[in-house]
Amino acid sequence: MKKADLVGAVYEMHGALTWKEAEAVVDVFLDLVKEAVVQEGLIKLHGFGTLKVVERRGKTGVHPGTGEAVRIRPRKSVVFRVSAKEWGREPR
Repeated sequence: MKKADLVGAVYEMHGALTWKEAEAVVDVFLDLVKEAVVQEGLIKLHGFGTLKVVERRGKTGVHPGTGEAVRIRPRKSVVFRVSAKEWGREPR
């Protein structure tokens, strides 16, 4: 699914919004989610899932062109875990 698909769904479901207004709604929502993940490192959306910042440790990888070993630095990544409710199972 692309952002345009989300905008289209909001546009069709609401009925009273123009395409630009629906796009603004999606933009505001995505900005709020990004801001919350960056500032707090965690966002829980009940019935949808959890976005969480995790620390990835450094490791040794292989350069695909040369086959040479390269060092991959530690970094932060965002992971998503879908809500247990959506999978029809009981939450932990």
